[in-house]
Amino acid sequence: VEVSGAPAEGILLVGATSQLSAVPRDAGGAALTRRITWASSDIAVARVSANGLVTALAPGVVLVTAEADGEIGAIALSIRVTVPV
Repeated sequence: VEVSGAPAEGILLVGATSQLSAVPRDAGGAALTRRITWASSDIAVARVSANGLVTALAPGVVLVTAEADGEIGAIALSIRVTVPV
């Protein structure tokens, strides 16, 4: 499962949202049509909706996963209060 749509450098500010997308692929790399199940490794840091919308809630690092038919893709996000200069 290929996950995309993360903000630049994987940084999201508290209170912001980011729409992720996921594409399951077969062994040859062709896109498949499958139901995606989204999850967040820490729902206190970031929540992800059933359609991949991530909402940043508190500072920290979170792994957002997309699962389709037992195959998993993931993307790490750093949730911050401000962007470093």
